[in-house]
Amino acid sequence: MSKRNYLPEEWENIKLLVDSFEEIVASNDQPFFDVKEFETIIDFFMFRLNYKKCEEAIKHALKLYPNNTVFLFQKAELFSQCSREHQALEILKYLEKIEPQNTEVYIKKGSLYHHYKEYEKAIKEYFKAIKTVSNELEVSNIYVDIAEEYIYIDDIENSFEYIHKSIKLNPDNESVLRIINFICNAEDEEYLNYTVDVLHDFLEEFPFSLPLWIALGNVYEILEHYFKAIEAYDYAIAINPSHMLPYLNKAQVFSNLEDYNNAIKVYKQMLALEEKPDCWILNLIGECYEKLNKPGTARKYFTKATETDSLDYESWINLGFNYLNNDEPQKALDCMEEALQTVPAEFPDILFIKAKAFTYLKRYEEAFPQFELLLAVKDKNPDVWIDYADAVEEYKGTKAAIKILERGIKKFPDYAALQYRISACKFKSGKQSQGLLCLYNAMSKDFSGMDVFFKYMPELKNSKNILKLIELVHKNIKH
Repeated sequence: MSKRNYLPEEWENIKLLVDSFEEIVASNDQPFFDVKEFETIIDFFMFRLNYKKCEEAIKHALKLYPNNTVFLFQKAELFSQCSREHQALEILKYLEKIEPQNTEVYIKKGSLYHHYKEYEKAIKEYFKAIKTVSNELEVSNIYVDIAEEYIYIDDIENSFEYIHKSIKLNPDNESVLRIINFICNAEDEEYLNYTVDVLHDFLEEFPFSLPLWIALGNVYEILEHYFKAIEAYDYAIAINPSHMLPYLNKAQVFSNLEDYNNAIKVYKQMLALEEKPDCWILNLIGECYEKLNKPGTARKYFTKATETDSLDYESWINLGFNYLNNDEPQKALDCMEEALQTVPAEFPDILFIKAKAFTYLKRYEEAFPQFELLLAVKDKNPDVWIDYADAVEEYKGTKAAIKILERGIKKFPDYAALQYRISACKFKSGKQSQGLLCLYNAMSKDFSGMDVFFKYMPELKNSKNILKLIELVHKNIKH
């Protein structure tokens, strides 16, 4: 229930309805709404992941409309999202008895059995669902669900049999891509080559199936047969020149080949197909121009993306990084204020940009809390500790920077760059023997990282002690 899916007046009506419900409940009265209104209120809370209020709304709805199947199904949906799958399954079994022709009940049961890794039971539920459906397009989709379950029990032949059944009923069923992508993620070359052979067989029978050409391109991409992948995507584009996915995949192949100029050409073809500019595509073009070391051109596209959709935080973050990397930290901070309109302050990219921008502006007392928050929410990037140490050293000196680096090394003891960085600090603070020991530890982990050390201590490039240590470690690596 995204706000953008509704006209402004429709969204306002939904908000009024929800507000009315909350006011009545707060006064301890029984809310009275018709079935459709209750359904809307429950969907609203479900979409907002407010499960407590969602359950409360369902309770009131069922009190007013006992055994209403719509609300019971919503209750099952709620329980399945709240890790109460067993309770959800019990409700669905009850619904199956009173509504044996309800297709959604069987599909939901199938997905719950899938969650429990009871794939054979899931398959049985999907076959039950097929018996309740006469529409070939719906049957085609359920065949894809069955194909997926066979993948999980490592029965690829049956999986392809049901993909074939699905395509036979609907050659344009893009759900089959989900299964092909699952196979691609296995990254088993024998598996992938078998998939290529099967897809070629299918294409002999269904030569104008757009999903099959896209799927073939996906598999070739995983196998790193990039030009064959491009050829497959070109066939897909020829079949349907207005479909975005093959263009997107083709552009990504060019990016993988570091052919950013051709990637940009394809993205611009996508833009030409849109009635109005798409901020996502504009961002992708901007990223390509950055890879081509054209930050000015990249900035134009990131700016246009923010103008196209002022609520798209990724556009503001991309623009913020662009300003940050081109010595305009205040403008980067301004972009983060815009991004904060739609994402929380703890968003890692925002914290990083703010921390670095405050550092560039020498507003260290504002930078340090951003670094600490960033390390609290995103421990996975060890380079943040180096950035933090750089800022601390500028403001508080080398000894304070060493303390930061020691914290980082405790978190990432095998990350050589932290050892190189602390080694430079040790030398700078006059602790040569400790510096040599840290440098030895760093080179033992990653001999190729000396540039990190010399970035901070260029004056030691010709140091006899350093050169001897490099020679010693180099010999040890050879032996």
